[in-house]
Amino acid sequence: MNNNNKTYKVTVIIPVYNTEEYLKQCLDSVVNQTLQDIEILCIDDGSTDNSSAILQEYAKNDDRFVIIKTHHIGIGPVRNLALENAKGDFIVFVDSDDWAEPNLCEKLYNTAVNKNADAVYCSNTVWENDTEMQPPPLSQIFEHYKLKIKQNEIFTFDDIANYNMTLCLTPWAKIFNRKFLSANNIRFGEYSWGEDQLFNMHVRLLAKMCYIDDFLYNYRKGRVGNSGSLANSFPIKQIYNDIKKLYYSYNKEQYLDKSLLQWAQVFPIWGYHKLAESERKAYLKNCKSFMTKAQYKMLKRRLGLDTLNNILKRTFSVENEYSNNEKYKIICLLGKRIKVKSWR
Repeated sequence: MNNNNKTYKVTVIIPVYNTEEYLKQCLDSVVNQTLQDIEILCIDDGSTDNSSAILQEYAKNDDRFVIIKTHHIGIGPVRNLALENAKGDFIVFVDSDDWAEPNLCEKLYNTAVNKNADAVYCSNTVWENDTEMQPPPLSQIFEHYKLKIKQNEIFTFDDIANYNMTLCLTPWAKIFNRKFLSANNIRFGEYSWGEDQLFNMHVRLLAKMCYIDDFLYNYRKGRVGNSGSLANSFPIKQIYNDIKKLYYSYNKEQYLDKSLLQWAQVFPIWGYHKLAESERKAYLKNCKSFMTKAQYKMLKRRLGLDTLNNILKRTFSVENEYSNNEKYKIICLLGKRIKVKSWR
């Protein structure tokens, strides 16, 4: 049984909901971390498969485990509940269908302590149908956006203000100082989709941050029904308004228009594709009701619903592409796509 008075260097938070097929791989990757001074805090959000039994099995053999069972309250509330109960100096999130490299906690923890950082980011590998895909390391992503921030250098919101939304907004592949989160009341949105948007943007508005290029996290892409439960309807308007309130609360509203335009290129599109075909028309109508014309136009274009822009794009366009850690230009001429090694 876990000692209530014990503290840890890191609490690893694992939300669990019906992931029996992947859960042991996830838990093994956390149990076998090279940094052993960790709390393994699992929130079982009302699993109906064998996930609960697997958690209990691991907890019997390792007193670093803490299991909290809830009645399917959703991923945002689950992560907030975990933050309220965590005892580690730092927080790492691992989804129960993903897994960590053995040195994830050690590398991120040491970097955070040595650099006195509130948050540290690392690179991650993507797996789809057992196929490994390695996105570019973070240094190349920063370089792509012409952000002159090097590995192990402290940066703040002002250094990334115009590109805040384009950097990964997931809670995993990162470490956070728990006292920093608590002091600034940084929590996840109380919804089951997009709960991490608000959390990460709040962190970035206030934190001293740095990154390392190491690929320390493995993300399983495309699995239906991952660690969070999916809402019947996507709370897109609430998330949009919460983002606006957050920016205004820290007097950063001058960056809001560009940030929300970037947001409209990514996040609402993800939500659109998550919905059933029968729900998409109402979803778009809802988006149009609160987005600016520029944001809604961008959303339609990225969804392939803006006919004129798509015709122009097929006629002539130039886009960037990353593959195998290299940067390329994709040039479209009269419908023919040509891949060219990027010039520098």
